[in-house]
Amino acid sequence: MAQRGGKVWVYGATGFTGRLVCASLRRRGVAFGIAGRDRAKLDALASELGGDIDTREAPLFDPELLYAALSDAGVIVSCAGPFSKLGEPVLRAALHAGAHYLDTTGEQAFMRDIYQRYEAAARRAGVCFVNACAFEVALGDWAAALAGEAMGAASEPVDEVTVAYALEGFHTSRGTQLSALEQLAAPGVVWERDRWDPMPPAAEKRTFGFPAPFGARTAISFPSGEVITVPRHVPAHRVQTYLSLPPGPLGAVASRAGGFFGAVARSPLMGIARRRVAGAPEGPTPGQREVNDFAVAATATRGFESAHVCITGTDVYGTTGEIVALGVARLLDGGPRCAGVCAPAEAFDARESLAQLDVRVTSSFELS
Repeated sequence: MAQRGGKVWVYGATGFTGRLVCASLRRRGVAFGIAGRDRAKLDALASELGGDIDTREAPLFDPELLYAALSDAGVIVSCAGPFSKLGEPVLRAALHAGAHYLDTTGEQAFMRDIYQRYEAAARRAGVCFVNACAFEVALGDWAAALAGEAMGAASEPVDEVTVAYALEGFHTSRGTQLSALEQLAAPGVVWERDRWDPMPPAAEKRTFGFPAPFGARTAISFPSGEVITVPRHVPAHRVQTYLSLPPGPLGAVASRAGGFFGAVARSPLMGIARRRVAGAPEGPTPGQREVNDFAVAATATRGFESAHVCITGTDVYGTTGEIVALGVARLLDGGPRCAGVCAPAEAFDARESLAQLDVRVTSSFELS
């Protein structure tokens, strides 16, 4: 697919993730403008970033003004969450402008909704919409693509793909914590025999083996976006995602929940967790980010055979910024590999993408 003309705009640039995205784009030498709802914050960020950066005030819930502000876009990056409440207007502005679109969501319900409602329109317009160009989902989606390839899934579907996350020394942003609590409290889905079936969060527990310093970790089922993206490019009878939770209010609530998280979500425990999170700092400091180790492990299984791909690294938020910047650079340099609402592994080659990130990729094959 050929690249499109137009400007790169980052919407929601003044938030914690948006600022890191802008910094990553700057390091890659990508020219971009910043847009959002607060002119003063936009101007302050532009001054901080230095150089000639355009700013545009773009009210989120005034379609006429929003579309006008982003009408010259070739690529729009959306960092304005929670996406279930704020994401769709920016995506519609991209469709109106005929621009490619990337976002940093990890919200499974939003991703499923966007795929179902905008796939045909985006494909007709010849644009590529990629949800979840972030630490959560993009890495798991790429790892699942490599695991599926190792199992020859294109020739014979695999029985199951799992994606599991482990975190060490993890300091989360306020937005991440609130988003995670909402995801755990909301209905989730699992991919089962060519359809999405309801699956309450924390309904399943499994033990996964991660590289050091993580080791064996018990993880709960968690409604991450790979359940939406992986079935589009890896033929699998089942796809499920898991999270090994860090200490803190999120982990405390989940550890009490088990398969009864819906009841806990309506109990005082969830209210206590939300109040604690609401008072948290906007995001971790640079020093805290430097010790945020992560592992994302994808396993594709068929019968007694399985292929494992694990991606490890440090600084989940900095990694998100770099993933977005990589995606934008690919869209500007020849365009994506597909049109429509695309998974990260559909839009961007998994091996090439991972090779450009500061992560480590290990793989193994087992016959049990």
